[in-house]
Amino acid sequence: MSGSGFDNPSVHCADLKELVLSMRQQPDNAEGGAIMASGPALDQLLDDLAGGAGSAGAVQLLMNMREAFVRALLWDLAERAQLPPPVAEAWALLCELDEKAPAAVRQGLQQPWLRLWLLSHQPDTDPPPDLGRLAALAGAAAVRAGTDARLWVPVRDGVVHLPGLGSAVTGPAPGGATLSVTPAGFTVVASGQAPVAVSWLEDRPAAGPSWLPARHAGPAGWRVLLDDLDPGRDCHGWAVTGRLGDADVAAWDGRLSEAWTVLAEQAAEYLPALRAGVRAVVPLRADPGGALRSATHRDAFAAVGLAEAGGAQTAVLLVHELQHVKLGAVFDVCDLFDPDDRTTVVVPWRRDPRPLEGALHGLYAHLAIADLWRRRPGPEASANFDRYRAWVAAAAETLARTATLTREGARFVAGVRTTLDGWPPRTT
Repeated sequence: MSGSGFDNPSVHCADLKELVLSMRQQPDNAEGGAIMASGPALDQLLDDLAGGAGSAGAVQLLMNMREAFVRALLWDLAERAQLPPPVAEAWALLCELDEKAPAAVRQGLQQPWLRLWLLSHQPDTDPPPDLGRLAALAGAAAVRAGTDARLWVPVRDGVVHLPGLGSAVTGPAPGGATLSVTPAGFTVVASGQAPVAVSWLEDRPAAGPSWLPARHAGPAGWRVLLDDLDPGRDCHGWAVTGRLGDADVAAWDGRLSEAWTVLAEQAAEYLPALRAGVRAVVPLRADPGGALRSATHRDAFAAVGLAEAGGAQTAVLLVHELQHVKLGAVFDVCDLFDPDDRTTVVVPWRRDPRPLEGALHGLYAHLAIADLWRRRPGPEASANFDRYRAWVAAAAETLARTATLTREGARFVAGVRTTLDGWPPRTT
């Protein structure tokens, strides 16, 4: 929004690198810490988000910070780990491309599962980290940049996966494969296996017998990665689907487009944040009993897991998970409560007491769901609105009494309550 202070948000990666370096002496704070200092800028960000939808600028600021945090983790890993020669060459290529083709590298840094991999592959872990993904990241950046390059890439389960681009089916190759890139395309050659050659058409690889391209779905202006390939995507607590057929991809395209239309008609304020904050959807296997399924992982960049549902239901699920994406990013930039505190609180939507982070996530997600129901006509919508609004009000009151909320946490919870109080009563 114009004049919000969030236009053209920027992040200083060097500052975040210093944060990551300082985390080495803070093993209990592996997720990060307070990146933004208390003050007007942070207050403005929290007030913006507490309104429910959040502006595109605020969400983009959070996404930029997440990207910079990933970059810092990547630098730290490369500097601290003993990179094998093929991976060291790939790292050098990635650094070169970061200067010559920064947009291609940025697309790689925004891949949903990179941060998850980085956090689980630290140099001091035992066994030592598998650094092959770093080479695959460099290979994908070279393909996006359309540059001439030749590098080693790993083969896992008979497949070379280039994050965000697709997978080359090579067959078993314990020694990995060679990726040769030109402006016209690329070739993957694994020892003892037939080459996989892929042409580069209109900035995306074309499908072939041994090439499984990444696909996208959704309406124009919000085309998200429909990730059914990346081995890191299975992190949501629900089983993921395998490779989708063309008909399934078309169904997802229609489902996401319908959800977008529903939101455009009923709650258009959420669309800018959805566009900025959700860039990948992982298809989940449907619940055998027909229950709705959706999930996010705090360390997965701008991604949600969804099972099949109708367009209107998908709209609700997307908004629910968008709130988790946003609040997870907030936890990267500031503490809303004392991170050493193990207090649990009772919330209306769960039988078991919840830790403060879980309670805050529920508060924010249910605020948005209440907002959606208050905009829909009919007695069912009215009843749902009343229920969710009561849940949020009760949770906000409970959290406000929690002594371990920080100044920022108290401000955020108060802002949520102010949003509730500003909604006019329903007439139906």
